[in-house]
Amino acid sequence: MKISTTTHVADQKCGEGSMRLLAQAGFHYADYSPTMSQYHAFAGLYTLADDEFKSFFERDRKRSDEAGIQIGQIHAPFNSPPDRVTEEELAFFIKAVKRAIWECHLLNSPCAVIHPIIFPDWQENPAHTFEINNRLFVEYAALAERYQVKLAVENMPGRGVPYCDSKDLLELLRTVNSPCMAVCLDTGHAHLSMPAGRTVADVVRDLGKHLQALHVHDNDASGDQHRCPYLGTIDWPAFMRALAEIGYTHTLNLEAKFSEHMPADLQLPAHRFLYETAMSLCDPL
Repeated sequence: MKISTTTHVADQKCGEGSMRLLAQAGFHYADYSPTMSQYHAFAGLYTLADDEFKSFFERDRKRSDEAGIQIGQIHAPFNSPPDRVTEEELAFFIKAVKRAIWECHLLNSPCAVIHPIIFPDWQENPAHTFEINNRLFVEYAALAERYQVKLAVENMPGRGVPYCDSKDLLELLRTVNSPCMAVCLDTGHAHLSMPAGRTVADVVRDLGKHLQALHVHDNDASGDQHRCPYLGTIDWPAFMRALAEIGYTHTLNLEAKFSEHMPADLQLPAHRFLYETAMSLCDPL
């Protein structure tokens, strides 16, 4: 299986040396994620003029190529809950996601992972959240078809929250009805969202062929902790068996952030540990 990790921590700690660090740690694939937080969506990269935006990502594509790293997926920027941002900021966020689809193309990546928007009235008026996301993902999918990339909608954390389980995700794919649409399963989010008797492996089986991206990390079901696999309570052997059962062939992408507070000189051994952990997950397969 193709082993990948997010670039988020490496980019923060190592800057332009991040791709070389990932290669030295053993990785050949990466989830390009330096711009996924709301801060970067509302300032910086996504305000650049088109020619500057294009040049930035073409430069980063060259940097990854030179390091021998293939960008297996990117993470589009995501927003804070809409009750914490203005209408103007939310509109800009939507434009930033659309630019991230172009970014995916510029980086020669096959897939962009996108969060649905969860509105603050989701409990009283869930239809509002579903209606807005249905409309937005139709627009996103049209761009993805133009740039010939996949869009993988990510499951959200929290029991009962819209898009926390396979039913809502598959319904969104059915509604948008585009060959570009797929699902990214975030294992930590899923673990937080499961009712008694249901597991992350069950979600894998539900999604089947629609599962085309992963965010692999662990927690103890009390919070979105982004721990390394085996350091929480997810049943990893069951998860890996489920991936094998559905014939999953895309990247096994880690989104563990345990090293984000470590200094730069510890990032290489930390990322080697991540790579070895992923290899251990794959051993039974």
